[in-house]
Amino acid sequence: MKILIVTPYIPHPLAGHGGSEYVYGLVKYLSSNNKVTVILFLDSFEEGLVKDLKQFPVSFLFVRRMKGKQKGLLGNIQLIVLRLFQFFRSLLLWQPYYVSKYWDSEMARMIESETTRTQYDAVQIE
Repeated sequence: MKILIVTPYIPHPLAGHGGSEYVYGLVKYLSSNNKVTVILFLDSFEEGLVKDLKQFPVSFLFVRRMKGKQKGLLGNIQLIVLRLFQFFRSLLLWQPYYVSKYWDSEMARMIESETTRTQYDAVQIE
């Protein structure tokens, strides 16, 4: 089977939260007998974890995004401004905050491109 997984988390047990561990287990299990592609957000502080993912026969497609605490004051201020923008956008558009928080045009383009290029048997969206 061809399986596409779309997740805001890097699938790695050291990423720091349960969602990452869950997706890691899912990728590990599914990749043993299926062709798996994972599209995910990646922050600069997670780049060191990418090398560990090469153990899986999986195609990983990364979308750069600021997540969590950043290095330096300027990075943290940028993240606060971004989150405030996302919050107010969610109010103006009457959408749940998490829809606004995780919406990313580059991610949307990558999903559209990948699903146009390859016909998947199953899609898992986290």
